[in-house]
This record gives sequence, structure tokens and C-alpha cells, in this order.
Amino acid sequence: MKLLTMKGITACAALCLASALCCAAAAAQSVLVPAPAENSLYDRSWQELNSAQRRKLSLYGLRFAPLDPRVWGLRLIDVTESKILIPIRPFFLRASEAPQFTVQSILVEFQFKKTSAAIMERYPREHDPILEIGFAAVYTQPQPGALPEKDHGLAVRLSAFPDIPSGFYERNRDRTSLLQACSLPILETGKDYRAELRFTAKGVELFLDGIACASLSRPRLDQGLISLETSWSPVRFRKVEIRSADAIYSGIMDTSAAGKKSQ
Repeated sequence: MKLLTMKGITACAALCLASALCCAAAAAQSVLVPAPAENSLYDRSWQELNSAQRRKLSLYGLRFAPLDPRVWGLRLIDVTESKILIPIRPFFLRASEAPQFTVQSILVEFQFKKTSAAIMERYPREHDPILEIGFAAVYTQPQPGALPEKDHGLAVRLSAFPDIPSGFYERNRDRTSLLQACSLPILETGKDYRAELRFTAKGVELFLDGIACASLSRPRLDQGLISLETSWSPVRFRKVEIRSADAIYSGIMDTSAAGKKSQ
């Protein structure tokens, strides 16, 4: 076994210190809440967890879709102790904060909870089946009491709610406008769907169950923050997969009977 000399040990220590300082600097510049130090539960399958552990994990994420805090993070301004607000908060892919991050595709397999049109019409705030996938977002952490200097981005909304069409939307602070509606009929609740966003340097295209239904032509849409958000109405996720040039991200807990670990 090759032993390190004192000079080698010093060099290794300096390298470790530099790496730690870089990580600390990145954390200080992040607009997301740091991941908890204790996160070993996310390395276990859903079937290995007891009821108390499952409840604990369910407090972080979308409804019926616990998310791994090492992969997905909340913005500091969205932090709350109230579970009631959790379903309507966006969760951001931590890796997408990196300036060099470039997304190639986003794949989401999902199903809206079965809801009748009459129930949606009668209780629109509680039964509004909508899934939003944000991308190319820019956000700067504001000073206390002030609005962020930058808070804008794009998103695709997948909707089974009659009053809101599926398609590409643009968001600037709290204002959202439809850019292009999906050419396919309104989605249905209780039905499985496979949505995929494919990015190039020139734009992005939306595919629903393998059929192209909407596209945007703008440069650099493959850069910026990526997020997931649902409304109050539950969404069941079978698969979430974000591909970059050098990695694949998921971070969603499989809560099915054969539940797997966070991917």
C-alpha cells in the first residue's frame, strides 16, 4: 500500500478544504432551502418504512408524491410549517441552479385522481386537476420586505380542468399568460398519461403519449430552474425523469405496493 507523505497529506487537505469552500459558497448563493443533514429514510423503499416514517416523508413534496430533499428544494420564500400549503408550492430541481446545467428532456408519467365534471364545477378550488412543469426560470433572492429583482420563467400546464387549457405558459412574477395551447383534447381524470418535453438549443416541444402537441421556438430554453407543482387536486406519479447532458434526476418516492427507493 502506498503511504502518503506529509507533503501529499497537506495537498489532500488543501484540496478537501477548497472543495468544502466551493460547496459552502454554492449553498450561500442558492435560493433554495438546504437539504436536511439527516436524510437516510430516502435511501429506503416505501415498504421498509413504518407509518410514522411515511407521514414524515409525506410532509415534503407534492400530494401523494413525497420528494427527496437532496434532489428537490423549496425556495426560501415558500417555507412554511403548514402542510395545507404544501400541494401548491413549486419544488425546484437543485441541479438546475448550476450555471452550466442544460436539460435535454423532462419525462413525467402521471394520472389525475378521478373526478367528475360536476364536482369540478361545484368545487373548483379543491378539484382543479392541473400539473405544471416549470423550466427556463430565473429567480433572485429578494431583500427582506422587497420583491425579487428577477422572478420569471416558462411552464407547460397539463390540465383536466375545463377552464384551463393544456399548453405552454409564460410567468412574470404573479402574472401568467398562455403562449400556445396543446392541440390535443382536454385531459381526463383517472387516465394514465406520459408527457415529455424535448429541448434543443432552439426551443422545446411537448409530446403527450408520444404525440407532438405544442412547441416553442426560443433560444436557451434548456437553461434555468426546473420545477414541479400541482394544484390541490391529487396527482399520482409513476415516473419522473429529468435528463441533462451528464446525469438523470428523479427524486420521487414510489409509494405503490412495490414502492422503490428515491431514484
